[in-house]
Amino acid sequence: MTSLVELSLIDDRVWRLELARPEKRNALNIAMCHELIGELDRCVDNGARAIVITAQGPVFSAGADLGEKDFSGGLYPQLEKLFAHIQRLPVPVIAFIEGPAIGAGMLLAMACDLRVAGGGEGIYFSLPVARMAIGVDTATVRNLELLIGGSRARQMLLAGATMSVEEAQACGFLFPERGEEAVTTLATTVAGLAPLTLRNLKAELAHASSQPFTEVERDAARTAAWESDDFREVGRARQERRTPVFRGE
Repeated sequence: MTSLVELSLIDDRVWRLELARPEKRNALNIAMCHELIGELDRCVDNGARAIVITAQGPVFSAGADLGEKDFSGGLYPQLEKLFAHIQRLPVPVIAFIEGPAIGAGMLLAMACDLRVAGGGEGIYFSLPVARMAIGVDTATVRNLELLIGGSRARQMLLAGATMSVEEAQACGFLFPERGEEAVTTLATTVAGLAPLTLRNLKAELAHASSQPFTEVERDAARTAAWESDDFREVGRARQERRTPVFRGE
């Protein structure tokens, strides 16, 4: 069976997942959702400190595969499961977008913690849900408002407006720098930061956008960071005038 997601290493702490369905413009179907979740877990299990999600071909993702049977009862719940899984993942996930991100393709980018655009042309973001007569859940609307602002969110949802790279950078949706070097530098930088603190921050940020974590889970993540050897390592490194080495312990 042909893989819909291809995995590679940028270095021993940064893993890269590529959507590998370019002939379908990387439209997300149930099988791809399942495979992405499995590969994300595989990255974490093998020690990834940061994960980059990108795509093959000229389109990041054209959205949900509307050819799937039972979209509302089958594919849509799987998309929600995928996006929640990314938010709950204990390591930062970075979307590297080298083409249009439409519908569920934009939602995939939104689910990631950080987003970097490629250096080429033709990149834009669109949520044509009103044109497609598709319902949208509260968490998605809330997250969109937090990421790009309430006015722009209304323009995209109610008027079908697209968002350019320049607009996305201006509102903070995209990282200021573009291209392969930018995403590699960002990913390796993030991978070198304190893992337990990043896990704590992800839990708090995800809670602010869609509340996928309970208060107990968020408290546990915060306590783990404060009580970690990584926290003590910062003090040791300062005394020894060196860069701290974080082990996620």
